[in-house]
Amino acid sequence: MNQNLRQKLDLLRRGDSKSARRARQSIKILLVVVLFIGLFWFIDFRAVMRVLSQAETVLVLTGLALIFPAEFLNAIQLRILAKRQNINHSVWQLFVINLSIKFYLLFLPGAIVGSGIRWYKLSHPGGKHAEALATVAFNRLFETFLVVVLGLGFWFISGQKTGQFDVFILVALFIFILLAWILITRISTPISKLVDANSFRWQDKTLLKRVMDWMNKLLVATSADDGIPTGELAALLFVGISHYLILLIGSQLLARSVAIDLTFADMGWIQSIVMLFALIPFTFAGGLGVREVGLVFMLSSFGVQPETAIAFSLLLFARQLLLGIAGGISEGVRTIRVQRSQ
Repeated sequence: MNQNLRQKLDLLRRGDSKSARRARQSIKILLVVVLFIGLFWFIDFRAVMRVLSQAETVLVLTGLALIFPAEFLNAIQLRILAKRQNINHSVWQLFVINLSIKFYLLFLPGAIVGSGIRWYKLSHPGGKHAEALATVAFNRLFETFLVVVLGLGFWFISGQKTGQFDVFILVALFIFILLAWILITRISTPISKLVDANSFRWQDKTLLKRVMDWMNKLLVATSADDGIPTGELAALLFVGISHYLILLIGSQLLARSVAIDLTFADMGWIQSIVMLFALIPFTFAGGLGVREVGLVFMLSSFGVQPETAIAFSLLLFARQLLLGIAGGISEGVRTIRVQRSQ
């Protein structure tokens, strides 16, 4: 009985049949629905709407509007990486691609789907599938690296006494990120070769083999740009960090609009965790559901009431929704143009 159940679960988890994919999709949707039901079972939705109705309009509008320059910087970051692979999309074209991905992610689960759409759009026209795959993989790895390191850095800064904190700590953090990423890109290739050379040692150890295979894929993705010049790498980091900081400023404005008063450093590490929620495979629209639960838990340590935390989370969702609407409009315009040209 247990063996039969295990086989069915394994088929559900890894099966490539249409029914298995549908079952996984249904489970993902069910999990999000359960999270929301659980939230609003314990939290008065009318109280959440009351908090939103009292939000400061100017702060809300400014916080929402900042998502567009942040996304444009993200397109510049992608342009730097794509150009190295001889993919010649302009910054504006990449910006439109990013918007269209936000539109599809309103309905499709997980960042993996978003990466697949980005890969398809980058590889057309021209059919540069391998180059687009290398660009997308490195871009995802780079973004995750920045989110994790900046989150840890802001968490460290938030623990410092007010009198001990100054701008040099933040500058030191950025210098550390630059040096760390230069080191990672330079040593990834020899480490990957070392892992390959010793792969026979864990062929019979299933769990270790999976871990080492995952590690090697990570190293290969990183080594794709191990020859990038230091100046170009510094520009990439500058754009990536600027994108993160503009998002952070927007998040803090949205928080203050509903009377959540956190320091810049505290909002920094909270934003990193929220961004990591978006990478969970079963989430929709940048971590919808998981984000709300996480923010209620994290903000409670600052004395923020659950309904206020949910209101703030819904404003973050509105920011993603705004991008998605813009992406939907751009996809609609593109479709009409294609139909007219045929």
